Amino acid sequence: MLRCTPSSHQQGLSPSKKGRGDADVLYVKAVENIDGNWTFHVTVSHPDKGWDDYADGWDVATPDGTVIKPESSAKFTRTLLHPHVNEQPFTRSQSGIIIPTGVTNV
Repeated sequence: MLRCTPSSHQQGLSPSKKGRGDADVLYVKAVENIDGNWTFHVTVSHPDKGWDDYADGWDVATPDGTVIKPESSAKFTRTLLHPHVNEQPFTRSQSGIIIPTGVTNV
């Protein structure tokens, strides 16, 4: 499961109940690296309006909802540091993702 979160998201609601303006994940390419870690290339679409309303991150999650992050202190699997008002959709990558042993789907 891959989730993308707009900065002005409504927490606690399922994606179908959050309403307009939420980010959509359009495409994901997951590549296993030689060291066993993974790199995810994720294409996102969100009607970014500026610093007050933009997609600010995406997560790789296991079927039980556990979020996999390259660093445990990170807010997201991949933090997006700025709005992409004039770049839609956009693709960003994150490497160093360790998928736990026994997990076959994310």
